[in-house]
Amino acid sequence: MEVMCKERRGATVEAKIREEIRTKLHFKKDETWRYFNVEELNKLVYLHGALCEALRLFPPVPIQHKAPLQPDILPSGHRIDSNTKTLLFFYSTGRMESIWGKDCLEFKPERWISENGGIKHVPSFKFAVFNAGPRSCLGEGYQRFNARESGAR
Repeated sequence: MEVMCKERRGATVEAKIREEIRTKLHFKKDETWRYFNVEELNKLVYLHGALCEALRLFPPVPIQHKAPLQPDILPSGHRIDSNTKTLLFFYSTGRMESIWGKDCLEFKPERWISENGGIKHVPSFKFAVFNAGPRSCLGEGYQRFNARESGAR
């Protein structure tokens, strides 16, 4: 039964993405593909949510490590010595109930959509797929553009 529900949910998400692309990008009946500009792709809020959900549940880098060059204090107050490796488990944090709520294991693009229907800002320290702070990925915007463009085709 759970597998059927997940398959139905996936079909529903796919249908919503297709409908959003059709309505917001104004495809003509005989048009199969075309180039998109940034403004057009920014209208695809549900597609953005689906891509973020996929990255949250299946991050491209599931585990990462950091090591300070000199002793440091973590935001939690823990002191760490230089060259002490700290492991970051993005795969696990994407599934933590304390971070994402009781539905943390569900694929819900809606969690990325604001009350007014726009893209909801989620702090990079909560959704650290592209890292956070001064070590944020420089290609994040480029990736998001390319992913939306590929999804829209």
